[in-house]
Amino acid sequence: MGANENHAKALLRALIAAGAAPDSNVANAQIAQWGKDSSLDPDDVDAALAHATSKGWIDRSSSPAGTIRLTRAGFDNGNAAPTDA
Repeated sequence: MGANENHAKALLRALIAAGAAPDSNVANAQIAQWGKDSSLDPDDVDAALAHATSKGWIDRSSSPAGTIRLTRAGFDNGNAAPTDA
């Protein structure tokens, strides 16, 4: 599993731990804070978001401005056990 996927799954787990539910909107500020808390640079956060979007784990096109939407698939993947592969 590549760094983008690892970061994307870590993002999903952080969102769920913070109380995000399937089909809920999450503020971009919360994403930025996760990146800071995880010591990721903005490029890594952007790559995690792009990867999660490409997998259908988050939806950035149908959520209100300044937010992303956690999809059911993203919620399910965020609840999956982390892997080291």
